[in-house]
Amino acid sequence: MSLTTVYFSLGNVCPLPTDPPTQNFTLFWFRFVATDSVNKQPKMADPDKAESFKLIDMMSYFFVSRPASGRREGFEYQRVMYFNPETEDSLKQTDITGVAEAFIGFTENFRKRSSGAIPDEYDHRYIKSKKQLEVYVQVEKGQFILGLGLNREACDKVSYFVHMASIKALVIRTYETFRLFYGTLESLFAISRGHCMQRLDQFFSHYLSLMRISQIPLIDLFSGVGFMTLHSIDFLEVQCFVTRIVEKFPTVCNSVFLYQDKLVHYTVDKSDISVLYRYLTQHLLRSAVNDELKPDGSMTVTGKKATEPAEKHLGRFITGVVESIGQELTPESQFPTIYMKKDDGELRRHSLVVYRSLNATLCLLVELPEATEDAPEDTATEPVDLSALQAFIDPELSRLGSTIGDHIPSTTVKVPTGGELRFHYVYFNPDSLSLKTSFSGSNGISTPMPPTALYRQVCETFDHFVDVGTPKFTQVEVKSIDDWWIVVKKENGRILTLFLPSIATTTVVDIHENVEQIIKSYFVNLFTASP
Repeated sequence: MSLTTVYFSLGNVCPLPTDPPTQNFTLFWFRFVATDSVNKQPKMADPDKAESFKLIDMMSYFFVSRPASGRREGFEYQRVMYFNPETEDSLKQTDITGVAEAFIGFTENFRKRSSGAIPDEYDHRYIKSKKQLEVYVQVEKGQFILGLGLNREACDKVSYFVHMASIKALVIRTYETFRLFYGTLESLFAISRGHCMQRLDQFFSHYLSLMRISQIPLIDLFSGVGFMTLHSIDFLEVQCFVTRIVEKFPTVCNSVFLYQDKLVHYTVDKSDISVLYRYLTQHLLRSAVNDELKPDGSMTVTGKKATEPAEKHLGRFITGVVESIGQELTPESQFPTIYMKKDDGELRRHSLVVYRSLNATLCLLVELPEATEDAPEDTATEPVDLSALQAFIDPELSRLGSTIGDHIPSTTVKVPTGGELRFHYVYFNPDSLSLKTSFSGSNGISTPMPPTALYRQVCETFDHFVDVGTPKFTQVEVKSIDDWWIVVKKENGRILTLFLPSIATTTVVDIHENVEQIIKSYFVNLFTASP
């Protein structure tokens, strides 16, 4: 049988209270017998394969249910608010959602919680069977359940390791993305059951077909954002610019500033920034960049050609329209309405106004009044004087975009690229939600992709040493069966995971020195400064 060796340290050792801390570590050494036989070669990741998979290709089902709607005998089917695949017969939909409700109710009996207590938001259950891996997540005080089932055979076919915590994070992400555009399920159900079901079908039928999951589960688990490092003067200018906009246009209540697809500054609630950032970078900005690549891209707004040239301004709105360039305001071209949290934690409707110039993107949120019969949600309105707004922000945003672009080479953190890189990494800062990784589609990295078995080992290592909050944990080093090394380092709450290819040195001392040199050369600022 092949062997896997694990080393980890639990921090500095201080022999006596009066002695100063030393650089020694409490070291534990384990050797585990792996399930692979000696003759079985480790499966390497195919470098030509995509680093993400379509969720729907591995999905057995996805549902949204409301248990309270199916309590009457003979009407159990009414608890099903949405079910995918839609072709599944009603009886099976009812059975699957019923099992989820029963399992949650049964396991609740073994939890130390007072009777009738409201479940924690995103309270969850995992079920592992021979054929399926299932996750149930309760949302909105336990009134609704989201369930996702993955087919084991389909996952094994593409060598995807199902990390249950990462799948739970994906389910939560789908709910938060839905809530971003439609508000809470409770508010939709209050209108009518049919209205809630229609909104769920409208969103998830499209969203699930496009949703992708990362081959490296930790990336989905962290669900972080990419930050742009700026000169302090440039960052101060961005802050002052945003402040002046709010003073000039009082209806603007929050903002997000990006350069390229990296986050520079934001004032929205921290719990909302991850899902908003993903929508902006993976959908809205991607469409805008595609328009800019067209020969007449500078004359398009929301995908339509303007009737007048827009040479007066370097930038353009990528949501909504501007009447001054000859476009008529129609329901199809209105500003997106999104739901964001206010200081009191309540969701409020906002119009999303996005302006882009020279790789700099400014997103402004304008709070909308509550929908009424006289002014329903779908009414097309102009949330702010767009002509005045464009005249005010275009010169300064264009100048900031040019200045930031000139300064990027001197502010970029020295992270290895191309042939220089002899390892892969994933860095995450839970406080700022900053995520940096070498696993991206266009990084030009020559280091081979790790064997797929490593993704399982790194998830298990994270679960056993980092996620459980091991006291004084600082670093763990794992040697895999094919001589790759996994190193997980935690410092000041920040987590760095390194994937080191097979090298001549195999002792834990050599690996430790190698890791220290890597951190000193490339990551030292990530542990001592802002993201």
